[in-house]
Amino acid sequence: LRRKWLLEYEQDNLKLLLPKLQKHGLDFRNPFNMTPIMNAISYESIQIMTHLFKNGVNLTCVSNDGKNVFHQMLNRTYILQSQRANQMAFEEILKHSRERMKKVKDYLTPNKYVLNDIQREQLEREKKTLTLQIERYEQRLKSKMTDIQRDYKKKVLTRFYPHFKTESLKLKIGSRLLKIDSHQAEYLIFHYMFATMEMRIILAANELNRTLYPHFSTADFMAFYENLPSQIIPEYRKQRPYISSILSKNELLRVDKYNKKLFTRLNQGEYIINPQVELWVEEEWINVYELINIEDLKQRHQQQLSYFFRAFEHVNIKAGKTNT
Repeated sequence: LRRKWLLEYEQDNLKLLLPKLQKHGLDFRNPFNMTPIMNAISYESIQIMTHLFKNGVNLTCVSNDGKNVFHQMLNRTYILQSQRANQMAFEEILKHSRERMKKVKDYLTPNKYVLNDIQREQLEREKKTLTLQIERYEQRLKSKMTDIQRDYKKKVLTRFYPHFKTESLKLKIGSRLLKIDSHQAEYLIFHYMFATMEMRIILAANELNRTLYPHFSTADFMAFYENLPSQIIPEYRKQRPYISSILSKNELLRVDKYNKKLFTRLNQGEYIINPQVELWVEEEWINVYELINIEDLKQRHQQQLSYFFRAFEHVNIKAGKTNT
C-alpha cells in the first residue's frame, strides 16, 4: 500500500504522479487521508510541489490532526532539527567510546601491564562491546544532518513560505477573538508551536531523560530561525532578548493591556500554548490541544510523561479561570 501511494513522492517523480492528478484532481486524498501537497512536503518532493503550486493546489486542507500544509512544513523542519540534536549526542558518545577504546587497547598491550586472567577477560569483553558501539554510531553519523536541515530550509521553507503564508491568523480565547497579522512576530511563533507540539510530546516520551517538560524556550526559536532569510524573519527578531520579550509579554498571567494571552509558562523560560486557545479550522472553532489529540497522547505516554500531563492539567484549570 505504501509503495502504491507514496513511491512517486519518495522519488519526486512527477511523471508517475500525473495520471493520479488527472484522474482524481490536485487535492485527492490517499488511504492515509493525505493530499499530494502534504505528501510532497513530507518527502521534500520539489518538482511535485512546484507543479502543484503552479496549478492552484488548495493550501487550506488539513490532515487528521488539524494541521494544514504550512504546519506540516514547519513540523518537518523541527524533525530535522531534532535529528541534528540527536546527531550531536551521538558525536559525544562516539568521542567517549573512542577515548575508552584507546585506554582498553593500551591496557591489553602485551607485557605492558600485569593483568590476571579475569581482568584480561573483562577488558577483552569491553573491547568487543566498544567496537560494536563505535561501528553503530559511526553508521548513524554518516548522514550530515546539519546540511540536510540547512538544505530543507533553503529548498523548501524559504522557497515556498510566501505561498503558505496567510494574511492573518484567527484565534479565540474564551469569548475574545484575536487576529494576528502575518507581519507580527507572534504569527510565526504561534504557528511553529502548534505545528510541532505533538511531535515534541512524542519525542520527549521516547527520550531516556524524563526530567524535561515538552516545552518551548527562546533557544528553540533561535535554532528554528537559524539560516532563515530576512524576508521570512528579520535579523533583530532572531535575537534572544527579542524572542524572550514576545513570549513573556503574551504570557497568560502577565498584566499588560497588549497581552494576547497566547502562551502559558510551565517553568522559568519554558512555555506552551495557552490551553484555552481555539483555532478556526474548516469553518469551526476547535481547541488547539483537541487538534493534536492531547487525550490520546496522554493515554499513550502517561507513564513516561506523568509530570508533564499533571502540569498541563494545572495550567489548563488556571487558564480556564483566567478566561472566564
